[in-house]
Amino acid sequence: MKRTLKNLLPLFTLAVLVTVSACRKDEYDTPPAGGTDPNLVANTTIRFLKDNIYVQGDFDTIKTEVIIAGVVTADDK
Repeated sequence: MKRTLKNLLPLFTLAVLVTVSACRKDEYDTPPAGGTDPNLVANTTIRFLKDNIYVQGDFDTIKTEVIIAGVVTADDK
């Protein structure tokens, strides 16, 4: 019984290492670029929403159509 375990341990270790290393992806897909600009004009600001809509610990319902503009940035950290 112990001899069988000693023979299978290196094989099991190799199988685990191959499985773990196969899951790693070093190259990522290129994100989509382009798209169409909807040409919407902002009718309010983010600052206005934060100051007037957001109440500490709670939110209020926005009852009108609100369009805001902003720049979305991302960092892979």
